[in-house]
Amino acid sequence: MNHFIISFRECLEATLIIGIIYTFLQKTNMRVQIKYLWAGVASAIIVSVFVAFFLTFINKSIQNESMSKLFESVFMLITAGLLLYVVFWLSKSVSDKEKLEQLTSSAAQSNKWGIFLLVFFAILREGFETVMFLFSSSLQTKFSYTGFSLGVIFACIIGYLIFVQGRRFHLKPFFSATTFFLVLFSAGMTAYGCHEMEEFLV
Repeated sequence: MNHFIISFRECLEATLIIGIIYTFLQKTNMRVQIKYLWAGVASAIIVSVFVAFFLTFINKSIQNESMSKLFESVFMLITAGLLLYVVFWLSKSVSDKEKLEQLTSSAAQSNKWGIFLLVFFAILREGFETVMFLFSSSLQTKFSYTGFSLGVIFACIIGYLIFVQGRRFHLKPFFSATTFFLVLFSAGMTAYGCHEMEEFLV
């Protein structure tokens, strides 16, 4: 369940960012910039995957059980703090249409790579958050490829219906529900992190 909620929430935010920028470029006849948008998305996904493999490698390479407990504890507590920050602060402005359109306009006028850099760092932030949250969750329970995949697919479908089909969705209930579960998830991560710290000290 955790993996579904995390992937759905983060992917939906990323989808909204992409959709708003894509729609703005179409509306303002800057279609030539769309290729840089997709290049930024692809690059951010590749870097996020690399970060995921790197974290997994670091965790598996720690042979000392005591140091492994310390790594898990510190990572859990940092991720729990980041998760709460994302839930209560960043999520309020992540899909701010007016702000994104202003940034897109400025980026498009700066140079030909402006859109690429804007999209790359916006999606990379979402990807980095997703990797950290999923990695922390997988330290507690077995990683669910099904939950992760369903979360991504569901978020992409909603994004497609909104920006391509022109459907109207009241997204507040989605974010409210996922926020509630993410807060519970963060509390569980904090408890697990404290437990691992106790194991390390013992």
